[in-house]
Amino acid sequence: MSKFCLGRDDEAVAWLRRSTDANRNSPMAHFALGAALACLGRLPEARSEVNAGLAINPAFTISRMRAGPSTDNLDANASGERLIEGLRAAGLPEE
Repeated sequence: MSKFCLGRDDEAVAWLRRSTDANRNSPMAHFALGAALACLGRLPEARSEVNAGLAINPAFTISRMRAGPSTDNLDANASGERLIEGLRAAGLPEE
């Protein structure tokens, strides 16, 4: 996720693939990989990863993500918004 937050999406994809390979049952790993792929414009792969995450956690939505912990850190907020935009582009439902 650090690479993704730094905007180093190619590197993020490589690390996030390792994460999903290590634990196929982690929905957040699939969602994060989907967001990184979407930021690279690789939408079919991004949608596939988001669908893999939804197969594990079908109730996860953008709204649920927004309802999670918040922070006053502007950099973290910007990274969170970037993650949400990637997830939205990859097809994660709003509700």
